Amino acid sequence: MKTVTKKVLEGKVENLDEQIPTIPIKYDLYAPKRFGKYIAMGNELDLLKCVMKAGLPFLMEGEKGIGKTMAVVEACADDDTPLVSFSCSTGTTMGDIIGREHLHNGNSVFKLGVLPTAIKVANHFGKAVLYLDELNALDPEIQKMLNPVIDDRRSLIVNNELFELDEGVEFTIIATQNPSYYAGVNPLNEDLRSRFVGKVIEYPTTKQISSVIDWTDIPKREVQAPLLALAVDTLSMKKDDKVDYVISVRDIALFTKCYRAFLKNKALKSNALEYAIESAILIKYADPEEREVIRARAQDTFGVNVY
Repeated sequence: MKTVTKKVLEGKVENLDEQIPTIPIKYDLYAPKRFGKYIAMGNELDLLKCVMKAGLPFLMEGEKGIGKTMAVVEACADDDTPLVSFSCSTGTTMGDIIGREHLHNGNSVFKLGVLPTAIKVANHFGKAVLYLDELNALDPEIQKMLNPVIDDRRSLIVNNELFELDEGVEFTIIATQNPSYYAGVNPLNEDLRSRFVGKVIEYPTTKQISSVIDWTDIPKREVQAPLLALAVDTLSMKKDDKVDYVISVRDIALFTKCYRAFLKNKALKSNALEYAIESAILIKYADPEEREVIRARAQDTFGVNVY
């Protein structure tokens, strides 16, 4: 990296007299890994691999728990591309994105944020993906800090050091975001939004969900069908502001694991379905009124009493 006499923070230029030693990056942490088996429900993998090769910033919008993150992990593993992941939140700070100074054994050291880290990882391996989960949870002022790396500059200055992508390095930023009706989301500013191409990932159909769930030992009529119906119902209920949580594909997979576990327990077997509804569904609703709404809907849908 090149040493310079200025750094850029929040769009402002400050003169610096010296550079603080930087904590080294452990590159092996970002080597491609595969976590479990991902079953695509559409053309998302082909799209991701295409934009990764073209270096196009890509934004996926969709409900939580439908496999957006797993799709990115799978695409990177298939393409042997290192992955730098970061979970955005309303509490994300400039230090998380750019970096911050730390005290270590009485000495000042600089820990790189996710942006300069991703640049160094890409230069080290010759390619990389920076994955930003829940991008629209970022404060609008923090969003602006992404622009220099996404556009043609492909660089930024941090801690009196220039971080820029080497010639020929394949680098892509892939981001996900929740729909606008989710709590705690911020609209993307126009500058950032204009830099992305993307795709809206629709909530999967019951047929698509069924294709990726292990239904072993799960009765179709008594459990599978009502579980899928309840999940779809919660999506409509969230859009109507009746509940704040949508049962996801992830939740359905957890439900089936709970149900199988309860079936194998002598003390719980006779009420395995009721326990699975309580443990994998009702627990997701923190608000007592919402939980009661879902409890009533689950009782009607499954035809059992849930206490």
